[in-house]
Amino acid sequence: MPDIVKRIQDEANLESERYMTDTKVRISKMREASSRELKAAMAEMEREMISSRCREATARCRATGRVYGRTPFGFRREGDRLVPDPAEAAVLEGMRAERAAGAAFHAIAEGLNARGIRPKAGAAWYGSSVRCVLATSETLVF
Repeated sequence: MPDIVKRIQDEANLESERYMTDTKVRISKMREASSRELKAAMAEMEREMISSRCREATARCRATGRVYGRTPFGFRREGDRLVPDPAEAAVLEGMRAERAAGAAFHAIAEGLNARGIRPKAGAAWYGSSVRCVLATSETLVF
């Protein structure tokens, strides 16, 4: 009889150890998952803060006329300010007039290329570059 009691006690102890080990593993996995979720939430919050700071800085630069990227067509830099470039401004006005008259962006680009007028970046004008230049020039504040 004592052997049976001993076996039952051993089985109970073994089962208890398995349960404790299983519980420890579960707790460890839960901690890891919580840690990953917390790190992901913190990373997302940091991305949002960086994005917000960049948007605010860009808005301040744009509102004060400060240059914060490439110099747009129709303008030149004087220090950290944009000022109209008379020659490019005349071309820009011509582009606006052509567009107002119903010309397609690609037709305006072909005309600029034929006259030998080059964009600030790149070797030739494209319809998309004309569209971007016209859209950018509308948003600049002086």
